[in-house]
Amino acid sequence: MTPDAQPDASPPQGPRPAGFWIRAGAFLIDAVLLGVPQSLVWRLPSLGVPFGACLLLAIACSAAYFTLMTALCGGRTVGKMAAGVAVVAADGSPVGVGQAFLRWLCYIPSALPLFLGLAAAAFRRDKRALHDLLAGTRVVFPGKPGRLRRGVVTAFAALPVAAFALGMALRFAEPRLAKVGALADEEATLLALKSLRAGLAAHKADTAGLYPSDPRALVPKYLGAMIPVRVATHLPSEEVEVYSGEVCAGPASRDEEVLSDRLRDTGRWGYVADPAASCHGHIFVDCVHEDSQGMPWHMR
Repeated sequence: MTPDAQPDASPPQGPRPAGFWIRAGAFLIDAVLLGVPQSLVWRLPSLGVPFGACLLLAIACSAAYFTLMTALCGGRTVGKMAAGVAVVAADGSPVGVGQAFLRWLCYIPSALPLFLGLAAAAFRRDKRALHDLLAGTRVVFPGKPGRLRRGVVTAFAALPVAAFALGMALRFAEPRLAKVGALADEEATLLALKSLRAGLAAHKADTAGLYPSDPRALVPKYLGAMIPVRVATHLPSEEVEVYSGEVCAGPASRDEEVLSDRLRDTGRWGYVADPAASCHGHIFVDCVHEDSQGMPWHMR
């Protein structure tokens, strides 16, 4: 807040001062309108126009719009017309071209740093921002402000704030949501693994101790459909990586059916299809990385 800004100063007599949010809505409407010609200006460098010339032209567009509209249209830009507000001199008299141009220039210190000069309108009783104080102007309601108009323009101003707040909330929630999704994928993979093993056991019982050469043969009699493996370190996959008996850990191992150093770590379903293998018919997740419980996937 500037030294001469007194929060407890009485607002000037006359028209009601316009508040921060409706002014912000009016400014955003003007910014959207100005964005059309300025977007065309910023296409000129592709036609060989120097960047510096484009910058000056864009600045000139902004200066001409705010200066001429304010001075020639009763203190109103298009945004202020929509909001039902107007710029007047501090004493209530109309704003001329010189004062309107000075007010536009004062947008620069008002916006730096972090738009604190603009935010002053939210805290002062007379609702004057820094550029109003520097240019000797104020923004008022010339007539009785309609509730519908005020509501629509204020809501338009609140949209960027709401979008920013939502973006920040999603940013903070993203890691937790990702963790929840990863846990759900893990649970689905473990359930699918149980279903595959149950299907293989049923197939073995029906075929006098034989396992299929490919677990996909369990569909549809023993399994409704192949469910993809979903682990954090690999893309989802329904494919089957077939192994020979060389991956079997053997009866001496108590902790794992297959040897991790002999796996290809594909992230697919791993299956030992060799009838002579000690772990023939064993199906597992072909991944040597750990799940959320700290256990390697191939040992599940």
